[in-house]
Amino acid sequence: MKIIEEYQLKSYNQNLKEFTSKYSDAETFYKHVNKLENVSLQSFSFDRDMEFFGDASFIMSVIISIMAHPHISNKREEVVIRAEQAQNIDVEAFQRVLKDSTLWKERDLEMLPEYVYHYQHVDEVRIYENQFIVLLIDLLDDELQKYSEFYVSMIPSFDSDKEIRLDAQSTEKALNMIDGLKRKIRYLKNTYFYKEVSKGKKISKVIRPTNILTKDPKYRHCFKFYRKFVSYEDETQMLKDFRNYYFMNLLQVMNERGYKLNKKYDNIINDENVKLMLETKKFNLEFSYESENLNLVVTNLDNKNIKACHTLIFNETLKSDLNNNLISNPDMLTTEAISIWNIAYIENDIERLIHNPLTEKELITKWLDSKIDVVEGSIGLYSKYCPICKSRHVELSDNELEYSCMNCHSVYTFIENKKQNEIWFLRVRRA
Repeated sequence: MKIIEEYQLKSYNQNLKEFTSKYSDAETFYKHVNKLENVSLQSFSFDRDMEFFGDASFIMSVIISIMAHPHISNKREEVVIRAEQAQNIDVEAFQRVLKDSTLWKERDLEMLPEYVYHYQHVDEVRIYENQFIVLLIDLLDDELQKYSEFYVSMIPSFDSDKEIRLDAQSTEKALNMIDGLKRKIRYLKNTYFYKEVSKGKKISKVIRPTNILTKDPKYRHCFKFYRKFVSYEDETQMLKDFRNYYFMNLLQVMNERGYKLNKKYDNIINDENVKLMLETKKFNLEFSYESENLNLVVTNLDNKNIKACHTLIFNETLKSDLNNNLISNPDMLTTEAISIWNIAYIENDIERLIHNPLTEKELITKWLDSKIDVVEGSIGLYSKYCPICKSRHVELSDNELEYSCMNCHSVYTFIENKKQNEIWFLRVRRA
């Protein structure tokens, strides 16, 4: 997630906390949920990027200026050197030499000091404030990599017209600016300052406002940029806020559709705990939080023996090589991951499921609809042929209620009523 997106997410969740404190019980919360202002994180990805590039270029120029004349600490340390190398020696050091016989050597029947204690002053560049500058360089490098990956994905292609694409001119301009900034980063990382300070212990992202960071104009510029630059120091909290953001979008959709809150259920909603059951004409939808994930249990009202359990993981990016922690939950019929831009289902690997152009609200609506999708369908035909891929490799479950396609791995069941048979898709997969 890019910085501006994190900033807007944090602002949204601050408003959500105020909203939750105003409507503290689940019934009134759900009744008024559409009063919470809807925010699209996607929109900020385009509107504020050029401003960020300008700010980043300026702050790198400030860092170059700091590297030319950094703050240093002057440390006094004791060393033992050959006597002829000592230009002068203070009284304390001379008294220690007199007491240490190992430093003396006999020459021409005379005892003379071969080595002496000596105090020297050493300039140390690895101070806290300079470690902060190195941290800022690394964070800028990571952020520019996110921007680069994002704009490369926006390059217009001729083999797909289903996804959001910037026009070629805007994309080229952004990528040229990113390339220029990355060249500056490479220069900064090749300096003596960066290499020397990097050898020290890494510091926390929670930066202390020291006198140098708040009083020195150059360091102060970097500190102010950092405080604006870093919205989340805790990634777990960011993912929880991201979960809250999408769940509020989902509640607004269900409220608009007229889904009712089941008042017989022990409904709970707050920052850390959600247990909600909503009703449609055909289903009960039971939502709950588990860590940064959202779980959904769907129960068919005509046959309560049929339940489908799903989990949704909230993640800033769906790149499988960066998200080895995204593992399918074997207890769930589906495990899916959602980012600002896409939804993916997770099995052996992460695969993109829904393509843009869709807003965040449309993405989460697509996810919900895929769990309660019901269509008319002949039980005589589709008990033999998969309604998704038309394969004949269809097997009936042990409970004789659910059908699984061995080809595309979809799962479905039949809901019988007086007029016609209906198919409920518990899981839809493409081969």
